[in-house]
Amino acid sequence: MYFSTFFYHKKYYWFKDWKIYTLLAYSFMVITLLLGLLKVFENSYEISIFLMVVIIGSASFISYRSKEALMGSIIGKLEFDEVGIKAGNEEYLYNEIEVLKFSAENVDGEEYSPIFRMKLTYKPNIKNGSDNYFVFKYDDKIIKYRFLLNSLKKKKEFYSAIGLLVKKGHLSSEIALKNLKFYSYEKAQKFKATYYQE
Repeated sequence: MYFSTFFYHKKYYWFKDWKIYTLLAYSFMVITLLLGLLKVFENSYEISIFLMVVIIGSASFISYRSKEALMGSIIGKLEFDEVGIKAGNEEYLYNEIEVLKFSAENVDGEEYSPIFRMKLTYKPNIKNGSDNYFVFKYDDKIIKYRFLLNSLKKKKEFYSAIGLLVKKGHLSSEIALKNLKFYSYEKAQKFKATYYQE
């Protein structure tokens, strides 16, 4: 079994300029609203309402596709092969690994709402796909790698890799079910039927 993706050397933060733009927009909105309420000049109230609508509309348009900036750098690959996990120059054998937890829900440019069961792409600072992680215990040390999922296809590949680890006895089914996120009963059952053996 082989699966490859990228991982990073440090955590990431929100798009660095967005907070500044947001602060300026809200400040301008407060000023225009005060000018309107105090009626500093003729038709000031109507003008302030108009300006607030323009600001909100402009901010929504700008934020439509903005994403988290990658505050780090790609330093290697994370691979699941027949004998173990490879990360850069390191290799960890399956029979000596105790997987603790993992997450693969952060996909570049996408955010999924379990409430509405749909992808959300309208909010500012959409995910950049780099807040995924794989944590395990090896030689009495806790090892953690973050990795990138740059498409939904990559996420499906990761789920398949986890399924194969379960099927081959390298990962317990309890850990897999605890960490994988299925947003429908049907998807969970399909995954079990494919990879779980009685």
